Amino acid sequence: MDLSDHSLPEIRDLADEYARDHVWDKIEALDESDRDHKAFKAEAWARKAVAEGDLPSRLDYLRDLSGDENWQVREAVAMALKYVNEHAFAQVEPTWKEWVVHDDNYVRRACEVGLMRTPPEHVGPALDLFDHLAADSDDYVKKSCGAFALSNVAATDPAVSREYLDRWSRADDLRTRWNVAKAIGGGYGRATDHAVELAYRLSGDEAYRVRRATASSLKKRFDEDREVLDRVEGWDDRDEFRSLL
Repeated sequence: MDLSDHSLPEIRDLADEYARDHVWDKIEALDESDRDHKAFKAEAWARKAVAEGDLPSRLDYLRDLSGDENWQVREAVAMALKYVNEHAFAQVEPTWKEWVVHDDNYVRRACEVGLMRTPPEHVGPALDLFDHLAADSDDYVKKSCGAFALSNVAATDPAVSREYLDRWSRADDLRTRWNVAKAIGGGYGRATDHAVELAYRLSGDEAYRVRRATASSLKKRFDEDREVLDRVEGWDDRDEFRSLL
């Protein structure tokens, strides 16, 4: 099968069809000679595992492939995990508890991206996993997804997420507070007014890095909602912080 002219979304569609029409022996024997074929196999593997109820036992292959040297293969694995979460989160949640503390940063990052497709009814358990990811000290985990994933998941059910974001904004761990500050500029910031309350709290954080991240997130919000700017300009006790805006 020649996949060289296909984009990752097209490969995903082809893999979906292949998984429906072939048994496990055929999927296990799929070519892994290049990045496109590895991506195809990862997508087919995830879909077959979900369809056959072979979870979480079939996740080891995707875990190992998540550390591939090619970033496009790693991205395909992360997309495959999104599919798994969307259709079978309850089955794989115990496995994710192992992945978020895995020694390999690629495994943690793949899990983090996969959580972005968590159904609304599972947002609480997904955010429990972010207790580890929000404090992750690895730059690859942070820069590759980090606060964007956290904000995306939290926005799925802001009412459930509020307690988590409140607690993390008061955490002793600086990176956790930084992630909350950055999350204000993402999906959670657009989904709920609570994000502005978080921004006020973090605008007075002892760490300049957190205050700067809060300012950066607020500037994104200003571009989308001028009412947010009006509210921030009314923070009379935050003159020093407003100089960052």
